[in-house]
Amino acid sequence: MDRALIKSIAEVTKREPNFWSQPLEYDRRGASHRLFQYPAMMLPVVQRKLIELIKTAAPATHSLLDPFMGSGTALVAGMLNGLDCYGQDINPLSILLAKVKVEALDHPAYKIAAAALQVRVKLDNCLTAAVEFPKLSKWFEPVVVQELSKLVRAIRQEDNQTTRRLFWVTLAETIRLTSNDRTSTFKLHARPLDEIATRETSPLTTFQQLLKQNIKDIALYATQLTEQGTLQQHTYSGKVCIRVVDSSLEIERPVAASATQPGFDLLVSSPPYGDNRTTVPYGQHAFLPLQWIDFDDIDPAVSRASLRTTHEIDNQSLGGKQSTVTTQDEIRFSTLSPTFKANLLALRQSKPLETKKVVGFVRDLNAVLERCAKALKTNGYMVWTIGNRKVGGVEVQNNLILQELLRHHQVILLQTIERSIKNKRMARRNKTSATMMKEEILIFRKH
Repeated sequence: MDRALIKSIAEVTKREPNFWSQPLEYDRRGASHRLFQYPAMMLPVVQRKLIELIKTAAPATHSLLDPFMGSGTALVAGMLNGLDCYGQDINPLSILLAKVKVEALDHPAYKIAAAALQVRVKLDNCLTAAVEFPKLSKWFEPVVVQELSKLVRAIRQEDNQTTRRLFWVTLAETIRLTSNDRTSTFKLHARPLDEIATRETSPLTTFQQLLKQNIKDIALYATQLTEQGTLQQHTYSGKVCIRVVDSSLEIERPVAASATQPGFDLLVSSPPYGDNRTTVPYGQHAFLPLQWIDFDDIDPAVSRASLRTTHEIDNQSLGGKQSTVTTQDEIRFSTLSPTFKANLLALRQSKPLETKKVVGFVRDLNAVLERCAKALKTNGYMVWTIGNRKVGGVEVQNNLILQELLRHHQVILLQTIERSIKNKRMARRNKTSATMMKEEILIFRKH
């Protein structure tokens, strides 16, 4: 299996040397990847190809896990390969977006629902804001609040929850484009006042355009699933499970009656490998859209406590709980990973106050890796996309640290694919992004 997989990867690279960085045949319309501009998405066509190659080399591959699900890219790639797909994340917006991608496939019904929604919006003469939260007027102009409120009230009147979820995701992207937040960075940064004063934007028009585009994209995705024979009556024939959970605390293994052992056949994921508060702040990016979305339509397990501050979601992510880092954590992971030890020693000499964020990240990452390794079947494959980063002027070699940690869980590296990150959207003034223009795709197998 290993030889066949390595050979097939080499053949793809030979045919198209730049495939892993910028494939020639990449259409963002496929599999609904344009629904929302989610931070640091994995390249969908690359993940789909990798899963295809692994499934060919290991035909017994039937299930996939992504413990850092994000926008659901790996799940969709798994569905396009006919797999049962399981995803986890702590970000409520991630949960909503992924659910829409895997469930909202009845595109004929959405056209009818969209027309009905537009009628409700036109009949709404209410000028009251549909939501209230601190600094509402900072982030949204009065006319934008009025139009978004009309949309919120109209969405709430839709009877079908899956359709409402599609509308909420469309509203989330509308909010991203029409709020006073800058779209040039994932962090919450208000536009200059003079720019806000002269800016003309209409949430109603934007929403209508986006929804029309989204329904077309869903129709294309449904066609792709139909062609491979996995769409029946607008529903994916395989299993799909999406959970709101911290993967460092829990990963539930699937149990199939015909399986010789419980667990997943394949893991495909990318950990949030930067400090979320300064590099890729997933939580900040979700903060404004989530203020307008009914949490009851996301998942019973999500809580509005995640919006207590703009950093709340990011603080709950890998390395976010820096106050709980101990000296014992430093000692333990210095023993487990020589690379971590060397990076930490260099950081302690340059910026000692920054050590906790690195220790916290590695500690939390290892907790996830340990659970993932236990949840993976023997001879199951792992595909991790990860990049290195700079902290206090020191390059933290996440790629090597990941390999060293996984060895302790009997998971061995088979292949490394280097890729450049094309069109990465990061603030230029953010120095931590300097070493994040390249990633490695690391392929492992559990022994």
